[in-house]
Amino acid sequence: METSTRRILILLSIIAAIGLITLYSASYIMTYRYPYPPPDYYLMHQIVSMIIGVVLMIILSLFDYRKHESYTGFYYILTLLALIAVFFSSRVAGSHRWIEIGSYSVQSSEFAKIFLLIYLASYVFRQNGNISTFKKGIFDPIVRLLPIYVLIFLEPDLGEEFGLIGIILILLLYYMLIREIVHIAIKVNDIFAKVYVTGFAFLIGIQILFNAGVSLGILPVTGITLPFFSYGGSSIISLLAGLGVVINIAYTNRD
Repeated sequence: METSTRRILILLSIIAAIGLITLYSASYIMTYRYPYPPPDYYLMHQIVSMIIGVVLMIILSLFDYRKHESYTGFYYILTLLALIAVFFSSRVAGSHRWIEIGSYSVQSSEFAKIFLLIYLASYVFRQNGNISTFKKGIFDPIVRLLPIYVLIFLEPDLGEEFGLIGIILILLLYYMLIREIVHIAIKVNDIFAKVYVTGFAFLIGIQILFNAGVSLGILPVTGITLPFFSYGGSSIISLLAGLGVVINIAYTNRD
């Protein structure tokens, strides 16, 4: 699994680098229309977010993933408080979505996605993988997570620079990234780890599909970012943190 981890980090670096180049290109062009912000404003914010995300990724890659299962209750309360806090912030584009921290803003719903993965992995683990009935497999987890679903729903967030060849290249990189993550999920035997890693791969895949759907005009604009690529501090920080857990799982269960 160490090989998969190295490949994941290499692919992640390539995707993030292309994303930064694209962001700078797009924001630089905007300066010809508007005097503010300066051309490197969005780029610097994204780099700061990446640095924070990488630090969290390293910390979580060194933190035993099995301990997350015992902290599920704490994560649940923290997620609820973070989602409620946005309603005390000012409206942006007609909705509450961000918590303002100085010149930066945090989107709680992005971090809630990682919590949902941890919670579902913990739930399946506590059921010893026995989720074949409707009650245990669907009803119970939905009911327990209903407050979080409602809060995210109340924060409505209702996504081309390279041409066809560039888009194909990006999708190929994402395919290779997801394949390596799935490879880790297949290798591990721990139920909690298997569900979390599978869910993380699905999270990246579904965000790519939604982003593509918006670009093609077959889905409404949702604001869902392209993982590790699009501008969005909360998104890249939460995803890098979530990837840190995947890396820890890979090394804890290495060949």
